[in-house]
Order: sequence, then structure tokens, then C-alpha cells
Amino acid sequence: MANEYELTIDVDAPADVTWSVVGDPTAVPRWFVKYVECTVEGDVRTLRSAEGAVLVEQLLDRDDVERRYSYAVTAGPPLKSHLASFQVVARGADSTIVWRTAAVFLDESIDTEQRLAGAQREGLERLRAMCEAAA
Repeated sequence: MANEYELTIDVDAPADVTWSVVGDPTAVPRWFVKYVECTVEGDVRTLRSAEGAVLVEQLLDRDDVERRYSYAVTAGPPLKSHLASFQVVARGADSTIVWRTAAVFLDESIDTEQRLAGAQREGLERLRAMCEAAA
């Protein structure tokens, strides 16, 4: 069974502005500093770190009306399974970013949330700053 968890962050920006940042599949290196390069070809997103590590993801579905998309890591880290999604929820004149993750490492003794959530929280903080600057 996958380790599943959800991280959220409130943003002082309208949902459409927040979605314009969060929903850009090529923007990951701007807010997740581990990665320095991102390419998207069809439904495949490839991220490269400064050290040369490669992460390959499949972009699964996207709904611009609901402001959400999902993706799965298909190559790179030692994962047995991975599924994640972003959603931007309107909160009055502001918004909330929701990042859901369900994953299992090959070494199933690894706690996925403990391993990944710290860097994800840092990424959410950068996303918030970008969205608020764009508002």
C-alpha cells in the first residue's frame, strides 16, 4: 500500500493567478530548486538536477476548470509506485494549493512522507511567493 499524504499552503492571490503558475508543467525548476532543467514532450516531463540526475514523469490528466493535474514518476528515483497531483482551490479572493502524493519506495521501510515532504514544503513556499508576486 502506498504512503499517502497531502500538503497545503494558502496563497494571497486569486485562484486563476495561482493556477497560471502551478499549472505550468515546465515551471518546476523555478520553484523546486533541486531541478535546473525541465522539458515536456507530449505527456512526458523530464527534470534534470544540477548533479545530472534525471527524473521522468508522465503527466496523466489535467482539468483547467477544476485547476488540477496529476502525474506519476516513471523513472529516476528508486520507487515501486508514485502518483501525485496538484490542485488550486479558490478561497474567497485568495487560493490554496493542494499537493497530494501516494508513493512507495523499492525499500518499503522508507517512510515516503518523511523522505519527501520537507522538500515539497519548501517548494510550496516558493510557489506561494511566485503566485503572490504575480498577483
